[in-house]
Amino acid sequence: MSIAAKPATERQHIQKAWDGLVAKTHETQLLSEASSETDRARLLEASSTHSGDWLHAAPIVSIGLRLSDEATRIAVAHRLGCRSCESHVCVCDKTVNTRGLHGLVCHRSASRQ
Repeated sequence: MSIAAKPATERQHIQKAWDGLVAKTHETQLLSEASSETDRARLLEASSTHSGDWLHAAPIVSIGLRLSDEATRIAVAHRLGCRSCESHVCVCDKTVNTRGLHGLVCHRSASRQ
């Protein structure tokens, strides 16, 4: 953040106004340093409004709002850009990398809701 970047005078006493400037600077830096289009898309999605709302949903089994531990692990790994599986060959004969994103688009995998 440059020294010249300041919130409007009437908002300079509000911490959130200062934090927003710092967060925006870091977001811009992360996007510019993204190593691939996949990482850039992941960062844009994670920073969009309400993209993390699912993390706050109450785990109510009777209405289908509970994710299994494995589904939660994979969802969080995808959100953070971490490894979610070991590299392997899919039943469609394509190589699946350690991020496991192929399963989201493979026509031979289980359906997604």
